[in-house]
Amino acid sequence: MRAKKYDNYHIDLSGGGIYRYRTTRKLVDEFGIERVLFGSDYPISNLQFYIDGVTRDELLTDYEKRMILAENTKRILGL
Repeated sequence: MRAKKYDNYHIDLSGGGIYRYRTTRKLVDEFGIERVLFGSDYPISNLQFYIDGVTRDELLTDYEKRMILAENTKRILGL
């Protein structure tokens, strides 16, 4: 998988899969919280669906939710 091969590869949740139970937790555990982020470039469902998928996920800590929804993107963009 590309994400394991390249350190600068990031996983964007907007492409699908967030509706599957435990998917985001598995991504964080496998690739690290620094590589998982929310994006809106390929929304196949309502964007609120993806945001809720992160904010309501009881398997994610508040820190992980902040990293996914904002902090990872800020770091990548140098903001």
